[in-house]
Amino acid sequence: MRPNFFEKYSIYLILIFALILRYRGINYGLPYIYRDEGRFLNPSIKMLVTGDLNPHWFGHPGSFVMYLLLLLFSIYFIFYFLFGYVHNLSDFQQLFSNDPSSFYLGGRLLMILFALLTIYLVYLITKNLLNRTVSILASFLLAISPLHTEYSRIIRTDIAATMLVMFSIYFLLRFVDSQNKNTKLLILSSLFAGFSIATKYTAGVIIFPILIHCLIVNSKQKCSLKYEKKIINLFNLKNIFNIAAIFIFTGFLIFAPFVLLDPFHAIKDIMIENRGTHMGQEKLPGIQNYLWYLTFSLRGGIGGLFFEMFAGLGLLLIIYKKSYEKYLFLIFPVLYFLIVGSMKLRWQHWFIPILPFEAIFFGLGYYYCYKYIIQRKIFQDTKPKIFFPTTRTICSVFVVIIILGSLPPIINDINEGTKLSRLDTRTTAKIWIENNLPNGSIIEYDIAGPQLKKWPRNNFTSTDWGWYRGGLKTLSYYKNQSVDYIIITNAYIYKEMYYKEPGKYAKEISNYNELLNMSELIKIFDNKEDPGPIIEIYRFKY
Repeated sequence: MRPNFFEKYSIYLILIFALILRYRGINYGLPYIYRDEGRFLNPSIKMLVTGDLNPHWFGHPGSFVMYLLLLLFSIYFIFYFLFGYVHNLSDFQQLFSNDPSSFYLGGRLLMILFALLTIYLVYLITKNLLNRTVSILASFLLAISPLHTEYSRIIRTDIAATMLVMFSIYFLLRFVDSQNKNTKLLILSSLFAGFSIATKYTAGVIIFPILIHCLIVNSKQKCSLKYEKKIINLFNLKNIFNIAAIFIFTGFLIFAPFVLLDPFHAIKDIMIENRGTHMGQEKLPGIQNYLWYLTFSLRGGIGGLFFEMFAGLGLLLIIYKKSYEKYLFLIFPVLYFLIVGSMKLRWQHWFIPILPFEAIFFGLGYYYCYKYIIQRKIFQDTKPKIFFPTTRTICSVFVVIIILGSLPPIINDINEGTKLSRLDTRTTAKIWIENNLPNGSIIEYDIAGPQLKKWPRNNFTSTDWGWYRGGLKTLSYYKNQSVDYIIITNAYIYKEMYYKEPGKYAKEISNYNELLNMSELIKIFDNKEDPGPIIEIYRFKY
């Protein structure tokens, strides 16, 4: 049956809508950088200027993102050079140092492109695996997902890794659909799996569905082989398991060669990323950690309980239908949930790669409910019509329900984009500090505070305590250092995290209370309407 106009072009309307939601607030914070985007962007600039292709940081490892940014900034340089804005790479680096806004905007637009490609891949995968209606529902849900939308505006590895995982799944299912005859599809699936690992190590879970399928196919082929040929087949390049393993490794090597060429730094960064302590983000005991992810990542991330409930139904339906392709499709999200959910730390964005699968589960669950009611209506067609509305009426009701269910996440996305387009509290605080505090003041602030050292207008002596330098010191410390002002934020770590775990951070809370008694709060910047943390500025009275 040929699709109607809406079914044929709805995916493009969804992509346009997703773009609009994500583009709003894309200039967040600029020219200041308030997220860890520089970890991925700065190495790209350095590689271009120095010619050294070693990123010298391998924590995620993030190499796929870094090298694509390198390609993007190479195009930037050619453009600026041809039109006379720069004469050499040193000028280009100075341009970046003076105002990095255009560079970060370019990188964020690249992340939005990855997000849109992921949505389109969800559509293609679901259309082939299930049907077109489910694919429209799934792609629409991912388009409005609050967590997916939020991280689409940030230069990080989460959205890129998710896109690459979906590419790998797409080609793997097409390979299975071709009766394992089109090896090019397996090679593409394996390469994208390697690319995803070169983006975020945890995306390596994608190798399991690929290799498991290859083992199953090989085991069937080996049944007809003699013992000697079975041994030879282990080293045969026509063995699809070997093909998959080789091209997974090749894909990883293409975008992360220095993980192997610079193993000392790679191991060091991996160990830091795999640490078991981070204020407020340690793993919860037992099943609580998985419940936390179900609540904050999968429920809050996709848009609410309404969507999560239907996604749960869709998951059960896939399990119940007993289809090999569907079981193969399930391997990644199930293993990812179990493996990443058991890691030492917990972060909401770590489960972004599961969101496309959750969206597909929702589409199936919602569509099944609609079909079930329609079939029950047909079955009971002899009943009075007043109790059994027409198919068109039932369809309209389901459309209205999904529209009403979608309004909260859409409104949230719009409000968040509007908020991000406003001036950040840290930028506002920096302007106020430079206009109101005396020249020569000694100021201490946490790493999440205003960036006083960037483009300073005053002769302040300012020190920020970073992620690994601890939090608040004792009052005597600040007195010995002759500190005049201290700036406290509630973001990420420090104050807010102290009070979440008072038993663990009793000393830090004591220091904060002592600071309150011996200082005067002279200014506070709240974040009710503006992005950024709450900022408190204290003047010491000793």
